[in-house]
Amino acid sequence: MGVLRIRNMFMLAIAMTVVFLLACGQSDEKISIEVYNQGVDVADSGDYQSANAVSTKATELNPDDALGYFNSGLTYALSEQYGKAIGNYTKYIVLNPEDAEAYYNRGISFYYTGDYQLALKDYDKAIELDPNNQSAIANKKQLLEEHPELKP
Repeated sequence: MGVLRIRNMFMLAIAMTVVFLLACGQSDEKISIEVYNQGVDVADSGDYQSANAVSTKATELNPDDALGYFNSGLTYALSEQYGKAIGNYTKYIVLNPEDAEAYYNRGISFYYTGDYQLALKDYDKAIELDPNNQSAIANKKQLLEEHPELKP
């Protein structure tokens, strides 16, 4: 069975799940959680395109679904679509401004787009929120070694 056929079958299964849950009187929030959980399962399989489609559906059903934005940011970054990753991490950060991991992850995406100043800003924010975030500390150090012009 081809990848496209599997992806289409998966998307049909999600659509059927949403219709079933709506018919059972479930709220959009509960449905978005179910859809989000399916997206995590798909992301774990490495099918980031389908995982992004699922996360997008979850956030359409519940625009305050912060985890949907975070998951989309992660899967877009893993599929090297850094601009989309940044957009989703930014939406997540609006809903959860104290999450150091989100700033760190968005910083990585900024780094890969070549926006080193914004990457540095996000690493700094991640370290401010979690002074023990060794990954953010290491990435900041590496960035400043690669681009000494960014040093204050």
